[in-house]
Amino acid sequence: MAPLIDDTPVSYDINMIQSTADSANDQIMIDATKTLSVPHRHVSFCESITESEVLNRHDYTDQELRATWYSRTELRRIKEQVRDEAKLLEAGILTESVDVSTRGLESKTREGLRRKRENRMNANSAIFFELEGQEENGVVDDEAIADVYYAYSEHCQVTAHMLGMRDSILAKEALEHIKTDFIAAPYFCRAIINLPRSESFVSSAA
Repeated sequence: MAPLIDDTPVSYDINMIQSTADSANDQIMIDATKTLSVPHRHVSFCESITESEVLNRHDYTDQELRATWYSRTELRRIKEQVRDEAKLLEAGILTESVDVSTRGLESKTREGLRRKRENRMNANSAIFFELEGQEENGVVDDEAIADVYYAYSEHCQVTAHMLGMRDSILAKEALEHIKTDFIAAPYFCRAIINLPRSESFVSSAA
C-alpha cells in the first residue's frame, strides 16, 4: 500500500464542506445536492451565426491593457490581502455575514493549506506507488493509474462540485435581489415618472 498521509478520515458529509454554515446555507447545500443528478447533456447549434471581431492583444492601448489584465503589483497586492483576510478569519475577527463573505478563503487558512497539501501528497503517492508496481511487473496500465488517482481525489471533486453548485444558487439569488431592488428603488420610479412626454409615449407603445 502506498505511504499515504491519513491524519483525518475522508468523509462525504456535507458538513465537511461548510461546517459553520447557518441553517439557510445548509438548505442551499441540500438543494445543491438534489441537483447533482442531472439529465444527459447535449450540444446544440443555432441556425443563425453571429460573428464578433476580437481585437488582438498587441493592438491594445496601454490604457486598455491596464483595464483588461492585472499588473504584477496588483496581483501581489491581492495575494497579500488574501493572506491578511485568512489570518483574520482564523482569529475569529472576520466572520460570515450578510455583507461579508469568506468564500474563497477556505484553502488559505493553516488548516485549509494542510488539508490541500495532504490531498495532493496522497494522490501523488498513490500514482507513484502504482507506477513503481507497473514498472516492476513490466506492464503499462493507464486506466489503473487513473483509478488510483480518482480513489484519492474523488472527495476533492465532490467538495468542489458541491461548492460550485452552492455558489451558483447564491449567485442567482443575488441577481434576483438586485433586479428586485432596482425596480423597487425610488429613483427608478422617479425616472419613469419624470420621463419626457415623447419618451413616455415610446415606452408605453413598446
